[in-house]
Amino acid sequence: MNNNKIKLETNKIRIYYYLSNLWSKKNKLSPVINNFKIIQNEILDNDILDEFIKILPLIDENISLLNFIKILRKELIILKKFGFEKHHICYFDDKNSRLKEEGSDNENCNITLNDINDIDIQNIYDFKKTFDLKKISQYLECQIIPLYKFNGNTDNPDNFRYLTNHHNVIKIIDRLWCLELIYKCKNKLPDKNIFISNLINQKFQQIYKTLISNTENLDNIIILDIRKAFDSLDWNIIYKLLLINLTRKINKKEATKLLDEYFLIIKNKKIYYENISIDIYSGIPAGLPSSKIIFQFVLEEIYLRWIHKNGNFKNCFKINIFMDDIYFKFRENIEINPILISVNFTNYLREYGLIINIKKIKVSKNLYNYKFGTILNENDFYLGIPFSRDFKLFGNLILQKFHETYNTNISWNDIYEIIIQNKNCKNCILGFFSYKLSILYGYQINKSIMIQYIKKYFME
Repeated sequence: MNNNKIKLETNKIRIYYYLSNLWSKKNKLSPVINNFKIIQNEILDNDILDEFIKILPLIDENISLLNFIKILRKELIILKKFGFEKHHICYFDDKNSRLKEEGSDNENCNITLNDINDIDIQNIYDFKKTFDLKKISQYLECQIIPLYKFNGNTDNPDNFRYLTNHHNVIKIIDRLWCLELIYKCKNKLPDKNIFISNLINQKFQQIYKTLISNTENLDNIIILDIRKAFDSLDWNIIYKLLLINLTRKINKKEATKLLDEYFLIIKNKKIYYENISIDIYSGIPAGLPSSKIIFQFVLEEIYLRWIHKNGNFKNCFKINIFMDDIYFKFRENIEINPILISVNFTNYLREYGLIINIKKIKVSKNLYNYKFGTILNENDFYLGIPFSRDFKLFGNLILQKFHETYNTNISWNDIYEIIIQNKNCKNCILGFFSYKLSILYGYQINKSIMIQYIKKYFME
């Protein structure tokens, strides 16, 4: 087996033109974004800020430099809870005896505490006080890291995701910006019953319950996937939608200030792919803590505007949105055709430059229309969880996902031996499979239950 990181096997010039087109101003839409009255959702049990109470002083405009350094040094680990923390590719060695992680420290999105010195922290402090780009100019250079999606040829740029590796100082500034955004919005955040991430950490119980409910049967469901979701949004569209959204939640002055801070860094980054400079005019950069939050706020505004325009759809379905994955569960015996509703939503997203991946549309058999999507079946997944409740099929399906995630052909027999012999990669395996198998068992899976499961269904 090849233990090297899967690389994009094409020349730099081709990648340059691909990314330049992906993030250019060409062919970008300019929808009319009117400011009309929308009822703002309020969260009654928002406990997000409680987790960050120790670092809230960092966004206080009157905090002294000494206190800023002291708190940031002491509580920097808390800031890691925002957004993307780490991105690496993992492999098993040829003997399936240990997990190998490929990727240098420069390819790691984690904040490394030892990499941040007091001069860096002072520059962060000074920038937050003055928003003078000179204070952080040395940190604005970014490298593009293509991450293979384990699907398609490795010489096709479209089969990779493009992570932007920002300097740790920029990520800290961005994390502080996230904290300020959430603090000012407080209880006026996206509806947790629709947007199933909670903006910062994914609460296991909340997502777990949604995964069980959404995959327990195959009826009255339509699943949509937005193609190149983060890359497709034009900066002008992002700004206009967020300004309206945040003005409704806070006020226009504070909303404008927050957005100007965000775009100051976004528009002044220097992006390189293998030393070739790439101009960028659109997209939400994968790799910043704010990326998921920005996308969720934008999609919330688009969804609220769509419902405002199509009020007769509102009571026809339950919807869950997790980043670019959109799940519709339609109520029985509704008067409006679910396909019509889904096509309407698909077309509305297109007005903002978000294109649904036609090949990934899944439709329940009882709703199926040959002109829209393919039939949803028990071999399909929702957020990594199969629709099947057959214990053996479920296991084979999640093993297939494990192969894709870790680039291995490991078997259930191999997994059994790894667990029994307590090999180095045991914890990785138990973590991956226990989470998914808990959907079947209804509770967290331990080592003993995992062994019994393998022996019963795969070692007869």
